[in-house]
Amino acid sequence: MDVDDVSTIPVGPVAAECQKHKPAHRPASDSDLKSKSNTPGNPAAPPGISLQRTPCGSAIFDVGKDYTIRKLIGQGAFGCVVAAQRANGDKVAIKKVANTGSDKTAAKRLLRELHFLRHMRGHPNVISVEDVVVRRNKDARLDVYIVTELMEADLEQIIKSSQALSTEHVRCLIFQLLNGLRHMHGAGIVHRDLKPANLVVDSQCRLKICDLGLSRHIADSLAVPEGEDAKFTDYVVTRWYRAPELLMGSKRYSTKVDMWAAGCILGELMGRRPIFSGDDTSDMLIKICGRMGSPSEEDVKAITEQDAARRFVLAIPHKPCRSLAEILPNVDPVGLALMGQLLQWTPAKRASVDEALMSPFLRDLFEPARPLATNHAELATISSGKLHPWLVLDLICLEGCYWRSTEDHFNVSSSSLAHRAHAAPSNDGKQAPVAVPQMHSAHCSCGQAFASGIHLLAHLEGGVEC
Repeated sequence: MDVDDVSTIPVGPVAAECQKHKPAHRPASDSDLKSKSNTPGNPAAPPGISLQRTPCGSAIFDVGKDYTIRKLIGQGAFGCVVAAQRANGDKVAIKKVANTGSDKTAAKRLLRELHFLRHMRGHPNVISVEDVVVRRNKDARLDVYIVTELMEADLEQIIKSSQALSTEHVRCLIFQLLNGLRHMHGAGIVHRDLKPANLVVDSQCRLKICDLGLSRHIADSLAVPEGEDAKFTDYVVTRWYRAPELLMGSKRYSTKVDMWAAGCILGELMGRRPIFSGDDTSDMLIKICGRMGSPSEEDVKAITEQDAARRFVLAIPHKPCRSLAEILPNVDPVGLALMGQLLQWTPAKRASVDEALMSPFLRDLFEPARPLATNHAELATISSGKLHPWLVLDLICLEGCYWRSTEDHFNVSSSSLAHRAHAAPSNDGKQAPVAVPQMHSAHCSCGQAFASGIHLLAHLEGGVEC
């Protein structure tokens, strides 16, 4: 697809494309894993300032001379996304996050997204980050630009289109979603905001998980001391894809929240409409009872520790579990069986990603998991909500440093980024933000040391003020 025509929404993968190759999903070849874009030691954007306004907006993009902004393709509270092109012809998407640090929560989410994406880079079903550009704007705040591969549409657009989706299409797409989730969950990362709009696709039926802004690391109790990392807010995941434990206010949950969302997406692919389109949290619980049957008292106790939520669900008039064939008639029964395994009230009964991939609906598409060495303590630290705000900004700058590295100038190793910034208990026994550590890890391989990540970043960019 030509970048200049990016406003044209593809109608979806052509049926012949999925039927042409058996199995429906082809494992990525080694060449698929070799990005043509920026890698450490081969910086895409040489030092230099190139200010460009978006063609359909007032936002200014300061991303260097190697990128040409083509078209605005998305805008929201997070910032805006444009289609762009490198000098070598590669088409990319660039998301601008402006004034990083003005919102402490947003800055922490950005750090997680940058670090998690870099950690998982190379998997065919997770969006690949190709560059991170960090600049200081005229207000002395940091603007962050995340450069990723450019896809043609998101799954929500495909579902709403008139393009027919065969069973092979559905199998191809849901397999890739689960394959990407297996890679994330293997690293202890839960997406927490899975929905069709956060799954990007192209005309070759390739799917990638994107938008990790709400992702968190689920600390492994065998590797990381159990603590606040395992307790999250329930206000995550777009309501229609939110698991019962989140709707009922549970503060402790696992990767199984992603599996519920995957079940909702599978049902939406097969039926071309959302399975649970509640108006609010209470209405969602009522609709889930109406479609999946009422949970038992034992299940309700296992789902949440919130007494008010338990009483509300138990007070909903009892409804027997309806056959999924009644909800989605004329749909492949094997696919419905997988959907039923994913849409279980209790996380313990809900299929894991490995179990889902081995279901009869997807078993013949199986491919081995890709190995990913993961330092869970480091990811848990990056995921922690207790990092000092100054440290969060400095770690964001160090993420930018990673992409500015060359053979002669190399920044700190990834294991040093977290800097062991765990929270220490205060006198009253509560967790308090750690004191700002000295950034002694901000060293360049040329021998120079820097007081902060932003100074190291300026050094790596040839002394250009960032």
